[in-house]
Amino acid sequence: HVNSKGINIRIPEPDHPIMEQDIEKMKTLLSKIESVFEEHDVVFLLTDSRESRWLPTLLCESKNKLAICSAIGAESFLVMRHSYIGPNVSISDDLNISSDYLGCYFCSDISCPSNSQINKTMDLKCSVTRPGISMMAAAHSVELLISLIQHPRGFCASAPFSYKDIDAETERSFGIVPHQIRYFQSSYTTMLSTIPKFKRCSACSIHILEEFEKRGYDFVIDVCNNSNTLAKVSKILELVISMEPPIDMLHF
Repeated sequence: HVNSKGINIRIPEPDHPIMEQDIEKMKTLLSKIESVFEEHDVVFLLTDSRESRWLPTLLCESKNKLAICSAIGAESFLVMRHSYIGPNVSISDDLNISSDYLGCYFCSDISCPSNSQINKTMDLKCSVTRPGISMMAAAHSVELLISLIQHPRGFCASAPFSYKDIDAETERSFGIVPHQIRYFQSSYTTMLSTIPKFKRCSACSIHILEEFEKRGYDFVIDVCNNSNTLAKVSKILELVISMEPPIDMLHF
């Protein structure tokens, strides 16, 4: 028996402007999206652009909902779980990263999400992929959730830094619970990796969460109208500027 409800809804995205006359309508939409998140324990991020995953990632982090992200390329896919805080969270050590310190989809990138649909050919979008990739990604996403449910720590299961010595984990009934699963069809290879949180992340950092808590939907709308807002609030812009060499070091 499946108890499901379909909702046709637009997800606000960074760098996808919202007209002034549509702002109130967008706030109503955001309230509806937020209520849907509050009603569920797990959110699967399956949208077809990078920027469309930003708001769901922020909401999951803000409401402490488990997010499982699935992204596909022309011949590859990525399946990963985001951070989760709960009573069973273990302490990070030299071998493992605790569930509350796992990075999100945006943590491994210092470029903020922006409109990725402009001036790109079809082969550079998620729209074109080899047959079977989407089904494989979906299957791995569900299996990752099942493994988490069956783990003694549940959603709070930690992830190992290295997957070379995982004998103890494989003894569990459903095996290991990795942070990231990357598959490459051209070489038929799978790579497991664990990435910690990025303190300047454009989606899950404390700077972004505090700004969202303080300004609410107005912050989301600002991000939609100008993605540079994320770079400033997350302090990524500050980091990028600090990495640039001084003028007197440049050679022309």
